[in-house]
Amino acid sequence: MKYKILTLSLIGGLFAFSPIAKKVEFKFQLNPGKTYKQETKMISNTTQTVQGSEMQSKNVVSSITYMEMKDEGDTSNVYSVWYDELSMDIEGGGMNQNFSSDTSSLAMVDPMSSILAGLVEQKFDATINTSGKVTYVENLEEIIEAAVGTAGGAQADMVREQISSSFGDGGFAKNIEMSTRLIPENPVKKGDSWEIEQYTSTGLPLILTSTYTLKEVSDGIATIGVSGKLKIDPANAKTSIQGMNATYFMDGTREGEVKVEVETGWMQSGTFTDNIVGSISLEASPQMPNGMTIPMEMNNETTITSEQ
Repeated sequence: MKYKILTLSLIGGLFAFSPIAKKVEFKFQLNPGKTYKQETKMISNTTQTVQGSEMQSKNVVSSITYMEMKDEGDTSNVYSVWYDELSMDIEGGGMNQNFSSDTSSLAMVDPMSSILAGLVEQKFDATINTSGKVTYVENLEEIIEAAVGTAGGAQADMVREQISSSFGDGGFAKNIEMSTRLIPENPVKKGDSWEIEQYTSTGLPLILTSTYTLKEVSDGIATIGVSGKLKIDPANAKTSIQGMNATYFMDGTREGEVKVEVETGWMQSGTFTDNIVGSISLEASPQMPNGMTIPMEMNNETTITSEQ
């Protein structure tokens, strides 16, 4: 009997002193007085099959963004944000076009690069809640309008929408939320997962539903795995291409891993791989009486690096 009692006591002691998985709480709230730098680069390779012939293109979009705390709040904070460098490289159809905000590196300054140059070092405000969601952007579209105005010409008007969708209010929100809106609303421990739905910055009207899993926490840095599903946003599946009505049919997956500072919710680094397949269906029109369905495959590699 004494042996049994002793054994039970030892077992109870082991449970009493066994390590319990500690939960960590995330909150996106950067430290006042610090400047945070983030560099994002997305490489997109797309293959379209048109009337039996494959057409390949490659787009590279890069940006360097700075962010500082401006006004602190209880559930949201206002940050002062500005672009430092912006560039877009487009390859396809035997052409290679390079656009950059650093116009000193260009042999001839094109309207697109002139607009990009007008966007950098111009501060705007972004309200981001402690869950990492962008709730309001102020002054960015005005900055874009001013930059477009400096370029002039019909071509500048043509690129206005592209600039706005990539770097305007909506584009900024999608891009920055890739690194801010990934933290859980409740405390989590190693092995826990949570799900977040958001719009992507792939250039297509896609909704991303991601499952994030806390892998480990070391020296205040959390390593988080990413696994996601991509689908077309039904509200924006229809579009117009060269005056013809078109509809997107696409879905895909995302895999990746990020490292996040627990104290502030700031992403130290991140890598994402998207694989998307589907098609664009063009309706019958005077230009194309029989319509056309264009199969499409896309692979995106996104890398995010940060400093503070």
